[in-house]
Amino acid sequence: NKTLSDVDNKQQLCKRQEPQTRSLCSIGLYTSALFSQPETEFPTSITKNSTVFVKTVIDQDTTLLVDSCWFSTSSQPNDQNTERKMVVSHGCKIDDSLNWLNEPSEA
Repeated sequence: NKTLSDVDNKQQLCKRQEPQTRSLCSIGLYTSALFSQPETEFPTSITKNSTVFVKTVIDQDTTLLVDSCWFSTSSQPNDQNTERKMVVSHGCKIDDSLNWLNEPSEA
């Protein structure tokens, strides 16, 4: 099982490209491609080869870029010495198992 302890459903401030401008954005884990039922228990255990649904939302009509995304089996996923399974790096998909969904239930 892999554990995601670093992802939560709290809203965070995200820098936009324009200086001095901020947008409110959120990221969350969901139980299905409908994105209607968020995960509520963290850390979350994920079995190998299972599907994980991650939703990102921004409060303005702008582009949101996911710069990096990874999975870790560590309880300290931000530790620089922790092994990470990269899925997105520098905004690019690097794992063939990743599917981008633009609308709920496209899976």
